[in-house]
Amino acid sequence: MSDTNSAANAAEGGEANPLEQSTITMLDVLEEEKEMEEEYAAVLGASDEKECTYGKGPIQRQALYSCLTCCPEARNDLTKAAGVCLACSYRCHEHHELIELYTKRNFRCDCPTLEKRCALNPQLDAVQPRNADNKYNQNFQGLYCKCKRPYPDPERTTEEIMLQCAICEDWFHLAHMEAPAANEKWLDACSEMICDACMESHEFLRDYTGLALQPAKELDDSKAAVVNVEEQEQQAQSEEPLVKRSKLAEYDCRRPKTKLEHKGKFKFDR
Repeated sequence: MSDTNSAANAAEGGEANPLEQSTITMLDVLEEEKEMEEEYAAVLGASDEKECTYGKGPIQRQALYSCLTCCPEARNDLTKAAGVCLACSYRCHEHHELIELYTKRNFRCDCPTLEKRCALNPQLDAVQPRNADNKYNQNFQGLYCKCKRPYPDPERTTEEIMLQCAICEDWFHLAHMEAPAANEKWLDACSEMICDACMESHEFLRDYTGLALQPAKELDDSKAAVVNVEEQEQQAQSEEPLVKRSKLAEYDCRRPKTKLEHKGKFKFDR
């Protein structure tokens, strides 16, 4: 009875019900699930957790792990580094010192090339030759950015946000890049960028400076301006008044197919 009275008093006093505050809808659940799927795809790429990808050759994009237990010399010599696929990290390198490399492009799993035989490729009779086309950077040593620090950095006391270069695939702190402070506004809009070192080594990229991304508000304003100009041009070219054309459109049952109705789809690579 006292609980009922206290609940009634809380309602009369305007206090919020904690159960109502924590209520979520099915739409919230679906949106959260979609975000998790997108994050999973971004982190793991085309990885397979049960089958080694060595037999498929270089994979367009897959999650990789550097094993410092099997390759301790890689700490000081990148020529000794090795990257293993997701399945091998579970089956062949469990409890090893692994460095998560996130996703890398055009990389072939190195597990069958190591002295420890790959458990997921029993058909291979011997240790395989080293993958000559694989590329290794300081990430395989657990180091990132120009500061050559690990991630997460145990000595860092502030929030640590890094962006990946789309060319060299290293990760950088924005504060350590040759970029104005105003570029911090892109942190919420970008997941990748091109570092200044790659810009210098690939001079053609300078032709695209300033064209890669625009603020969302600027894009909306530019689209609206284009629409207004098109409407004015159409009205000027037509001999009929705008009021008469609108009236005819209301009774026209035929609707031309717009670009949004085309069956083609756009594909965006991460």
